[in-house]
Amino acid sequence: MYDKHVTFLGYAPEKLFPTRLDEMKEDKIRRTLYQTITELYSNGYRTFVSDLSAGFGLMAADTVVMLRDSDKCPDIRLVAMIASKRQSEKYDKLSAALFNDLLKQANEVKTVSGKKYQDRTQESGHIVCYSNRASTMIHEMEMSGIPLTNIFKLI
Repeated sequence: MYDKHVTFLGYAPEKLFPTRLDEMKEDKIRRTLYQTITELYSNGYRTFVSDLSAGFGLMAADTVVMLRDSDKCPDIRLVAMIASKRQSEKYDKLSAALFNDLLKQANEVKTVSGKKYQDRTQESGHIVCYSNRASTMIHEMEMSGIPLTNIFKLI
């Protein structure tokens, strides 16, 4: 089967949860991510790419690993495409610990920077994001013709 790629993009925690961590909202995002990833998996997507950014990137990657470990999606792959293995130094302690754990559990870790880092969605067959506004980045992705699922609009 052809290996189709999905790329995750989204906000940092303070933008996801402006009034501190809203557990109900986090649960809705996680449930919707679970449903979205399992649907994409059933449609042939096997490789899921995350930059492991604090917030949505970590949440999405964690969901991929959970699905793989539960045997719900046994051959799902997580590719961590990061700017640096030290990027977690800017995170709170919990996010930094999750980042380091996910790096160990990723099927592949790619350290990229500059334009390659910004263009990581170009190889993608689908983009899953969390954006509550019509940003330039979201608009450009919609115009690229790559299918896009915005979790924010689904919850």
